[in-house]
Amino acid sequence: MITLAIALGAWALMAVAIAHRSLIVLAADNSAVVERLGRYEMSLRAGLHFVVPFFDRTTRISNTRRVELARQPYFFRDIVRIELEPALAFEVFDVLRAVYGIADVDQAISGLAIARTSNAIGRVSSTASPFELLAIGEQVKDELNELALPWGLKVTAYSLGRVERELESHESTAPSVGGSTTPVAISSD
Repeated sequence: MITLAIALGAWALMAVAIAHRSLIVLAADNSAVVERLGRYEMSLRAGLHFVVPFFDRTTRISNTRRVELARQPYFFRDIVRIELEPALAFEVFDVLRAVYGIADVDQAISGLAIARTSNAIGRVSSTASPFELLAIGEQVKDELNELALPWGLKVTAYSLGRVERELESHESTAPSVGGSTTPVAISSD
């Protein structure tokens, strides 16, 4: 009798484990890619889904993300330093391309944002107004959208963050004005 109870308990435990591995619940802002024996099988959206246990592997991804970049120094056209803390928000509209198109989505979009911001800041003078910096944010956002399209991403917001301008020029012939900073907050949604 005891061996029958142990056997039934083991079968019940195995049935619960199989049921747990075969059910996937995805929240409203998540998606997943299902691979069966290492090959792409299907993409899943929010909801309750059944998969084949032990044969299917799922990779979950959040559809909306926000990435805050570390403080970076940038230089205007006239070699005046500015420090920015850019941040961006993006959506994954094609989970298949986001999973298979790039190894690390956050790192790739961050690298692009830093490079495009540096390029855009380098084209304007240090006397640029906050409105011109806002326009730079919009320009960078548009460029990021174009470049991230093959990865199944859409940038929804880009912000230069807190801007600190250094009044001292970094040219060796320029006289020192004193290294004071002027903080300005710039955001583009």
